[in-house]
This record gives sequence, structure tokens and C-alpha cells, in this order.
Amino acid sequence: MDKEKDCVFCDIINKKLSSNILFEDEHFILINDIKPDAKIHMLAIPKKHFDNFFYAEPEDLEITYKILDFIAKNACNFGLEKGYRLIINNGIHASQTVFHFHIQILGGQQLRHPVSHIDFCPDN
Repeated sequence: MDKEKDCVFCDIINKKLSSNILFEDEHFILINDIKPDAKIHMLAIPKKHFDNFFYAEPEDLEITYKILDFIAKNACNFGLEKGYRLIINNGIHASQTVFHFHIQILGGQQLRHPVSHIDFCPDN
């Protein structure tokens, strides 16, 4: 199966689907999340398709650094001067639903931490 063929983020990057692109350069795009979990909820999506950190190559990590650097330098321009949360869901157990690496940026309000405790079954 061609992973990029059925990828909604690849379709947005390749302009097959419309989206309100807030920023774009040769490495990534920044869009608003269509189902926001905060007043401000953006997605930073590398143009190169890789599912998640499990499949990242060294050049993918360089692009990830560029995205993080952009977020840090431009947070105030997006109304995030009081703070923001970055989320990377990596794999099924982290609730990743779109298997194209992306960073969620949430803010514009006081955020609560969604997990009060962690339940897990340690390996025996």
C-alpha cells in the first residue's frame, strides 16, 4: 500500500484538498485543526511523509527541529504569548489517528492536563 496515496495530510500538502494554510515553506505547512481541542489548535505537518518517529530518518529529525524552532520564534504571532502545549502522538497507543507525522500546537486559553494518573499493565 502506498502510504501517501491515502494520506489526508499529503492531499492537503499537494493541494488536492483545500485547507486554510497559515504558513508554508519548503519543509512544512501550518494549518488550523478542523476539530480543535483549544481556542487555538494548529497542526505543523512536514511535507515529507513519514508515519511517526518510529519511521523517522535523520533528515526528518532536522525538519522536526526546524518546525520546533519556527513555533518558538513565532508563538506570539499566533496568540500564544502566554504559553502553549505541543503534542506528538506516536503510534496507536498514543491515539495517533493520522499516520503522517505532525505536531499539534494548542493554546490561547488555560489548558488542563488531560491525564490525572496513568493506568498501565507492566510487562511480567
